[in-house]
Amino acid sequence: MPNISDLLTTNTANIATNTAAVANSPGAWTLIASVTADSDSYAALSNIFSDTYVYYRIVCTDVFSPDANNSDLHMQITQNTSTWLNLSYRYNIAYTQSSQNEEYTSNTALFYERMGQADNSLQKIHFWMDAFNPHGNTVKVFRFSGAGRTSNDPNTQINPMDAWMTKSDSGTALKGVRFYSSNNISGTFKAYGLALS
Repeated sequence: MPNISDLLTTNTANIATNTAAVANSPGAWTLIASVTADSDSYAALSNIFSDTYVYYRIVCTDVFSPDANNSDLHMQITQNTSTWLNLSYRYNIAYTQSSQNEEYTSNTALFYERMGQADNSLQKIHFWMDAFNPHGNTVKVFRFSGAGRTSNDPNTQINPMDAWMTKSDSGTALKGVRFYSSNNISGTFKAYGLALS
């Protein structure tokens, strides 16, 4: 009869090996880092990009500004984990109750406008940001998608997030990103890498 201790040891090793193989297989998302902001100046994921992945997703939940209504959301990048830079270009769609307006700007950090009321716990936003090739030496592309509640227009119950940003004036690999608002910021920010091969 097999020794129970030997079986447990063998199975534990197999489970660990198989878990690692699944996490690193094509199409698998791997959690890299997580940060929770609580009335902070920034939510920084400053050292998440590497040669391991070329495609990243940052999932952001319950994001809001605890200090003021109509706060805007911003994102900056870092090449060395200490100096923070604006993106080269931004394109986004600003929604109202009756129209959608396209906005295009250079040298910017803004990607979302008019978060909900600071004193309303239900008016938080949820979104994700996809980063394409941030550690490479060609253009870096960031795609934002999500939604929240606006406090700017009482007739608008939803404020979609629809934005793109690029860093195209430098071939230097990026290390990370940080999020902030025009006031302080709260929320949970989780970074994942996707194995492509």
